[in-house]
Amino acid sequence: MIRGPEYIAIYAFFILISELVQSPSRRSCKGILTVTGHLYGAKKIEKIKTIFKFDILLGLLMSIISSVLLLTFHDYLFTFLNTSLIDINKAHDICL
Repeated sequence: MIRGPEYIAIYAFFILISELVQSPSRRSCKGILTVTGHLYGAKKIEKIKTIFKFDILLGLLMSIISSVLLLTFHDYLFTFLNTSLIDINKAHDICL
């Protein structure tokens, strides 16, 4: 069984990184709900389709940019982890 404070720290760190990548897409999806409701009430279905296409492309673009930034600056992001406290092999097993 997996136990210990280092496992909690590793899990919390990866949740934080995951939120950094997924947060912009979630926010744009929440914003589109209001616009979709107004357009549906106005019976403007074609505009809804256009907005959904734009939102999908925008979400894809945001995900690509955040992923590239994460992959580019991963060394900087992981420097604050104290590797003397965390066994890297255990962290690898937890994440998989």
